[in-house]
Amino acid sequence: MARWQGFLYLVGARRERGGGGGRGRTTASSRLTLALRHYDRALSPPAEGSASAAMEECAAACRLDLATFYLSSSGAGAGATAAAGTAGGGHRARLESGLTHARAGLSLLQGRPVASGGGDADDSLVASLRRDLADAAERLLRELIRATAVAGNSSRAETLKEEYRALLSSRTDPKSS
Repeated sequence: MARWQGFLYLVGARRERGGGGGRGRTTASSRLTLALRHYDRALSPPAEGSASAAMEECAAACRLDLATFYLSSSGAGAGATAAAGTAGGGHRARLESGLTHARAGLSLLQGRPVASGGGDADDSLVASLRRDLADAAERLLRELIRATAVAGNSSRAETLKEEYRALLSSRTDPKSS
């Protein structure tokens, strides 16, 4: 329930942020705050600590929602990389937050086996979540590498490139699933 409430507030914040203007930003900010509170409840340590498989899937879906939100709110892919160097750390901070959520979602599903072939609906949900989280992490890493390179932090960019290569190789390796 908390996930869906958070998701609805995220959608509202996205819509309000797109509207522009002072009132829209204030409304978007308050909706984002409410969304994050609901997601915090859904991702609380007691809920994740001894969670059932369904709760882990819900937590991974929450992480995917947040990673996607941070990716879209950073303006990734819309020519924002050039502006990232001049905009300061806000752009990179949103990308880092999104990447943190994508990594956490992937780690939640890491130990979960996925049956190949005739698996049931739960297996296909886990596979879909894992694929979507890996896609989000890939896009976030790409944008973060660009933003970090524009900012001139070459050592951080190299670290991110290594992580990006590892993610790509794990996605092509059939044994890693």
